[in-house]
Amino acid sequence: MDLKYFRAHTSLDDDVLKRVCHLIVEDIHYQTSWGDGTERDPDAWLQRFKDNLWIPVLWTYQGKPGGFHWLHDFGDHAAGAYTWVGGIVFPEFRGRQFEPLRVRSWSLMRTTFEAIGFVRLFAACLTHNTAGQKWCEKTCGYIRAGIYRDWILHHGALTDCVLYCMRPQDQGLLWVDAEKRVLRVRQMKSQHDNFRVIRVTS
Repeated sequence: MDLKYFRAHTSLDDDVLKRVCHLIVEDIHYQTSWGDGTERDPDAWLQRFKDNLWIPVLWTYQGKPGGFHWLHDFGDHAAGAYTWVGGIVFPEFRGRQFEPLRVRSWSLMRTTFEAIGFVRLFAACLTHNTAGQKWCEKTCGYIRAGIYRDWILHHGALTDCVLYCMRPQDQGLLWVDAEKRVLRVRQMKSQHDNFRVIRVTS
């Protein structure tokens, strides 16, 4: 498996980005491992990239889109810049036979993230998403930091998540930023509950 067949793309034209956003939304509707706060509209995904709220990184193998990562909720800290990483492997490259390819692709992705200034990488998976956890731990080499109770909104309920960081020395920062993010999630839950009350009583 020659690395020359892999490519990382951080500058994507609108047509490619639109295609990727549609592929992601198709997966969201098919899978059950996405949180309630995940956009279900491909145009909304596209707008977030255009507004520089998320940073898109696509990897291809032999010219075919293999997977996509987006950097989100990034920030600066005294120790340096950090980011949360979302990711998806497209259906054509799923399955055990492609595991060596996915491992090589992640090596390329991590090098790409570092090149644009992000060494401190964080990720999260729903506790029931065992495939996602395997991908984080086995494919990417993330360190399992622990479980954050009631961290994400899933099917209208606060749900536990496994949190990850790429380097052991970043665990403290991971938990601090996770606490900031969960406050937004709980605000979303409160708004969701209020909306249900209004619908029931109106």
